[in-house]
Amino acid sequence: FDALARTVRNAAEGQRHPTLLWAAHRAGEMVAEGEIDAATAAADLARAAMEGGGKDAKNAEATARYGIKRGQGGA
Repeated sequence: FDALARTVRNAAEGQRHPTLLWAAHRAGEMVAEGEIDAATAAADLARAAMEGGGKDAKNAEATARYGIKRGQGGA
């Protein structure tokens, strides 16, 4: 999971949102396998996006939650 957060943190301007969504999908797969907790993963990925230069924390959090849900197989 740390590598996913690092990838989000290091994403270039203009690529942060799609990178966050991709990472959240992968994290959702990890949640489904019981490897990590969904709430913690969403918070950590959103924090990584903001540390990488993101400007909208609420959008980052919503994107992370959405991606994790999708990665778990949710609609």
